[in-house]
Amino acid sequence: MTTADQASAKPQASFRLVKQSNGTWWFQLTWRGVTQPLAGPFRSQIDAAGAAQQAAKAFEARLKK
Repeated sequence: MTTADQASAKPQASFRLVKQSNGTWWFQLTWRGVTQPLAGPFRSQIDAAGAAQQAAKAFEARLKK
């Protein structure tokens, strides 16, 4: 795959942040088209986003092994 192909390729991981009615934040990670269960709770949106990014990087690290 060339650099141009990699830049235009769809990302392998994406996440969605969800705020529950009790004020806690959760994230839902989709990795290669497979949606993982909600993960949380987190006290703030920033905490949830950071955890989601760490989870996505962990999946990518497993792929490189």
